[in-house]
Amino acid sequence: MSRSHLADAARAAAIALLFLASCAQCETIALGSVIDSTTGAPVAGASVSIKQQSGGTLAEAISNEDGTFRLAFDVGDGDVQRFAVSVELSGYRTISQGISVTRGKTDRPSYSVKLLPEAIAACVIQSNRHSIVVGYIRPPSSMAGQNDLAERVRDALELDLLPRIQRNELPPERQPKITACVNARPASRDHHSDFAKSLRADAFVSGHVVPASQNQVTVEMAVADRHDRLVPPVLATSAPVDLDNARAARLGPETYAAVLIALAGGYESGEDYAACVELVGLSESILGRLHPKLAEARDRCQTASPLRGLTQP
Repeated sequence: MSRSHLADAARAAAIALLFLASCAQCETIALGSVIDSTTGAPVAGASVSIKQQSGGTLAEAISNEDGTFRLAFDVGDGDVQRFAVSVELSGYRTISQGISVTRGKTDRPSYSVKLLPEAIAACVIQSNRHSIVVGYIRPPSSMAGQNDLAERVRDALELDLLPRIQRNELPPERQPKITACVNARPASRDHHSDFAKSLRADAFVSGHVVPASQNQVTVEMAVADRHDRLVPPVLATSAPVDLDNARAARLGPETYAAVLIALAGGYESGEDYAACVELVGLSESILGRLHPKLAEARDRCQTASPLRGLTQP
């Protein structure tokens, strides 16, 4: 069993013990756990409360070392009643999650509340627009202090990959957007997918650079997505590039293929099947060949398209 599965099992066991220890005088018990959205790690010391729709507080607790919490409160004998679990902790964005209680029983046996680190909150994509987020790119010791590498990689993508994607006929609001988020710093490759989901990014890239020559570096990155098309995240290495010259910088085909797979997954998950098919068509010319995962995405989107089987007049 993997370490993450053991951690999940331990949290579940802790929640079960909390349930067995429930106070007999209280009609309703809400159990759950608080985790960091970017790592899946339990968060201890968070202030957890049950709020009425009017804003009143019915119960309060502090999450334990394993992230679990237990809230006991009396809601009377009503049928369906709606409340919110509110979680606060310094360094994280405050979050409220709705719950329903029917005759004293919660609508779930437990609640998992994911806290977003405040450091990356400003980078979260606020609309349904498709996006590529470039996270922290670690410089080598010889380039210490150069913390703008994320912006340079973003610029390279914007000036090379994005114009080729924009050859499609999609309106601007359905075209992908590329942003840099230097505070998005995964501690390991395992966390890249969590960052993609936390940031609501179709594709999330982060990594480091290695000096290759006086003006060039090799860019090594992991590419992940929020729709689980890239599991595990893809490791991609770009041939030596000059990131100081964004117009001439071209990242490697492995990077482009992974980003395009992630974008196709975003269109497919959003049921924008026509855009998915069109992006895959452009991908073949961008990459010089059709990646198998992109071919699979095209086939799924063609099958799911409501226009399938229709002929042009």
